[in-house]
Amino acid sequence: KQGVVIGDGYSFAALDATLPTLGDRQPAQLTARGQFIRGETRMQFNAALGIASAGLRSAFALQAKTQIERQPKPLKMDVDTKGRYAFDDALTTLTLDSIAVRADSPLPSFKGRAFVANAGRLAFNVDAVLTQWPADWPTLPAPLVSNTNGLPVQLKYRGASDLSAPLALLVKRDAT
Repeated sequence: KQGVVIGDGYSFAALDATLPTLGDRQPAQLTARGQFIRGETRMQFNAALGIASAGLRSAFALQAKTQIERQPKPLKMDVDTKGRYAFDDALTTLTLDSIAVRADSPLPSFKGRAFVANAGRLAFNVDAVLTQWPADWPTLPAPLVSNTNGLPVQLKYRGASDLSAPLALLVKRDAT
């Protein structure tokens, strides 16, 4: 219950993890809770990860409840996703066939799918529907502002892993 993992610029504290069995190409179920710390960011988490076939490629399902510590109040975020991962020497990919995020504003709540690839440079595509426009985000221009629930969005990135390259965001409703 008091496990600690220290990485390059981040750490996990108060870590309590359970992995009952782990065998090559066998199903595995990991549950974990604790605190993720990176710089000034502190995030409490409680997660369950199921792997269909332990190894470098597998289908998976992840459910997580998180709380990002910040002022004036913490932000809650729940994630439920299913997909596949592949870890190769030259390329790591993560395909999220479904992802649902429920979050406190200013974080977005959405449902959709995503693809992430890292081969020295980061690339990702998110194709989703915002369940509601976050209250803390700027107001959308007319006519989009008249109906912000169920708003389709696409997010694309190609560039450095630190997210320093331009990000493309497309928000579209009917002809707008």
